[in-house]
Amino acid sequence: MDTLYINHKNACLTIHQGRLVVGQADASQTFSLELLKRVVIGTTVDLNSSVVHCLVAKGIGLHFQSSRLNTTPVSVMAEPVANVCRRQGQYYCIANKELSFRLARALVRYKLTRQSLWLKSINQAELSDKMSAILTSLNQISPDKGLLLNLEGQGAKQVYRAMQLILPASLEFTGRNRRPPLDPVNALLSLGATGLYQQAILSLCSRGLDCYAGVFHAPCHGRASLACDLTDCFRPELEAFVVDLFIRNIINKSHFFWRKKVECVLNREGQRIWYPLWYRFSKQVEKKMGVTTLKWALGAEGWIRSPH
Repeated sequence: MDTLYINHKNACLTIHQGRLVVGQADASQTFSLELLKRVVIGTTVDLNSSVVHCLVAKGIGLHFQSSRLNTTPVSVMAEPVANVCRRQGQYYCIANKELSFRLARALVRYKLTRQSLWLKSINQAELSDKMSAILTSLNQISPDKGLLLNLEGQGAKQVYRAMQLILPASLEFTGRNRRPPLDPVNALLSLGATGLYQQAILSLCSRGLDCYAGVFHAPCHGRASLACDLTDCFRPELEAFVVDLFIRNIINKSHFFWRKKVECVLNREGQRIWYPLWYRFSKQVEKKMGVTTLKWALGAEGWIRSPH
């Protein structure tokens, strides 16, 4: 396994003879740095700057996640690949209003098409037909990001409606909510989206792209907007993955607790089940992200070398 998830509170992280040592009160485990690609920390741990420096120097992404309200996920990684032509091309695409809209519409079309296929696969014909109508409208709208956002939102409503119809009523899922997630389904959707977002940052930076300069998500202080664009491409797969876990009763309501009677969070048993399954899912997504970001990078570079 090339990804290490740490959820043991107050674990102590050190480096010893080329291995990452995760020490706890009663035991310690070691992991070869040569095999690791990323370390994901979901709780309070003890580590110093030398550990951070060692991990980053070896190209190992260090990610901090938290289910707590208003806590932003943080990623620490090496300097991104310095490909000036790709970034110049990326900025050219964003600055060109017509081209930027075409790219953003293509991204939304891809997402809605994937969601439409999922609706068909679960025999939600009526909602699938509504999604098809949204896709038709998508091809006819004028270059207006506001209209694009509206259609993307309409598509999401069809997906969440389908989820309400097929998920157990005991989960109390009534639609998307976050910060904090109020029910088990939203808790996993938020946790998964955070994981995809951090994967997207790594994938984009490895291709020499600016993960903060997006085409659908407008540039915003403190947000990796292009990583949000890339994450959106894989939300349909995340939604299907989460729904499948609940439908097959692999994860259920007993695997969660409510912090301060509001915020829904995975408990220890839930984490034990979730992370191995998430790892397998995320590895599949990682390969697809690699293909997508390579296409984006070569496309951006092409625009600056031979602008149309």
